[in-house]
Amino acid sequence: MTDAFAGTGPDLLVLGGTVVTAGGSRRADVAVRGGTIEAVEPDLSGLASNARVVVDATGLLVLPGCVDVHTHTRVASDAEPDRFFQDSLAAAFGGTTTFLAFNNPGTGSSPAK
Repeated sequence: MTDAFAGTGPDLLVLGGTVVTAGGSRRADVAVRGGTIEAVEPDLSGLASNARVVVDATGLLVLPGCVDVHTHTRVASDAEPDRFFQDSLAAAFGGTTTFLAFNNPGTGSSPAK
């Protein structure tokens, strides 16, 4: 058990998943408190009895945010030149940390019709 949770448990405990980071992936448990990841360890199951929410992620990938592979990110225009920035900000507020722009036929930046 980690010292960070002495006396109180985490708000969220994710058990048994494959945690994916920039450095690779491994089987680990994740403890979250106040919206912040406080521990990523091979076995945090001892915290389960004091956790507010426990999620069994066995057989699942645990990602640091949502990955949306089908977005209709709008092309900038004279009226709205910062569409990518605005769409990125909106995605982040929704918990999406990575998104891919879906090909929108007919909405390219070419002036040709």
